[in-house]
Amino acid sequence: MKEARYDKLIEAFGGSAHYVTGPETLKRALVEALAAHKPALINCVIDPKAGTESGHIQHLNPRSQLSQSN
Repeated sequence: MKEARYDKLIEAFGGSAHYVTGPETLKRALVEALAAHKPALINCVIDPKAGTESGHIQHLNPRSQLSQSN
């Protein structure tokens, strides 16, 4: 689901929530999540085209029902 904020859900239940949009913030989020000593979730936003460079694995990426009907 595009732009889903799963981190807000765990935050609502008292967990350690982290929203990561790039590799530069991932390490900090991981360190903070481990240091919290409670349930944690790191919501990593990734490029939907990542991993398709070879052109042979694109079929493994999920597609929405809307894009399949076109």
